[in-house]
Amino acid sequence: MTGEPTIPAGERTVAAGARTVPAGSGGAGGGVPPTGPSGAEPSDRGPILLLTGSALAGLVLGAVLALAVGSGTATPSPSTSTSAASTTTSSSTTSSSTTSTSAVPGPLVTGFGVSPSSPTCLPNGAVLVTWSTQRAQSVTLTLDGATLGTFSPNGSRSAPFACPPHAHTFGIVATGANGQQATRSVQVNAGAPPPSTSSTTTTT
Repeated sequence: MTGEPTIPAGERTVAAGARTVPAGSGGAGGGVPPTGPSGAEPSDRGPILLLTGSALAGLVLGAVLALAVGSGTATPSPSTSTSAASTTTSSSTTSSSTTSTSAVPGPLVTGFGVSPSSPTCLPNGAVLVTWSTQRAQSVTLTLDGATLGTFSPNGSRSAPFACPPHAHTFGIVATGANGQQATRSVQVNAGAPPPSTSSTTTTT
């Protein structure tokens, strides 16, 4: 055909736009070496992809190392705070004492008498008063309610007995240590008056 290039003998066209391969090359059987999917020769993108993958792997590895190093240095050490609480306990002790006090027995008049029991009625007569007590500190004697005096817990004393009247009341008040008192009284009646004495003178 007019205008088309002349293909030298021994060469054949593989694909449109591809270079010609001399006949007999490409291995046994004279076949054409395999090409890419489009039948073209492998492109130069393989090395670029390899470099790009290596760069990405390096970036990822660097990021992982940075995170690891950063986490190792930035990890705060645990802080321990110790708090001491002081508790003060107030102990209150109440001491109570109980004193058992038994009642102290009061005084007792064990004996009281007037002698003689029937004195002679005389204007200036007298009798003897005798007494004895227990648990008494002092004794007070009275005559018809009037105080004759204070004496020891045991003893005797002469007391007046005048006539008239012909009867008198003698009393005793025994006082103990705690202020308690014991009393006793006795009434004494006068006896018959003594016989009168008369003298008779006879003149011869």
